[in-house]
Amino acid sequence: MKKCVDTSLMDWINKPNNYIIGKSKVIMETKPFTNFWGKTYYHHTQSNGSALVLDIKQNFSFSVRVDYDYKNQFDQSGMLLYASSDNWVKIYTEDIDDECISVSCSVCIHGYCDTSSMRMGKAIKYIYFRIDHLDEDFRVLYSLNKRKYKTMRIFHLKNRTGKFKVGIYAASPKDSSFDVVFSEMIISDCEWKAYNKENYE
Repeated sequence: MKKCVDTSLMDWINKPNNYIIGKSKVIMETKPFTNFWGKTYYHHTQSNGSALVLDIKQNFSFSVRVDYDYKNQFDQSGMLLYASSDNWVKIYTEDIDDECISVSCSVCIHGYCDTSSMRMGKAIKYIYFRIDHLDEDFRVLYSLNKRKYKTMRIFHLKNRTGKFKVGIYAASPKDSSFDVVFSEMIISDCEWKAYNKENYE
């Protein structure tokens, strides 16, 4: 059963200075020098991006529309799945250069990140993201029209408590700030069906 997310049940991780929370829409302005990142390559950890999340148990799907207006390189926004400060996932678009943005998924396990990404034209100003949780496996998807989703990544992430925080986030790793609008947040039972060998033969 699908239902709109009740924003009154969501809590902040690193509350931004400027934001508006409506019944079905959230607008936030990023702070400069913020990000979520593990130790990989850059040899430092950063967990000061702004995120609005809710607690959720196993086997769910969460989707959101993200409208962004980036101002500087590496400005980013999207969806955050959070288990702990060392175990989390972000699914996001990011400003790359004058021509491109990236559509990316970063998985942080035990404090170390790995990232997969692809590039798209900068004319794209909004995107839909969805994450499916089935038992201890996850599937991340994106869509440009909400009707047809494409799989970005499948991964495994265990949380001993059985609960995750899932929601929206934005960050500006450089000396920058931008506004982002999150809307059409939907939570439902998992839309990713259990593996059936017959379907793959």
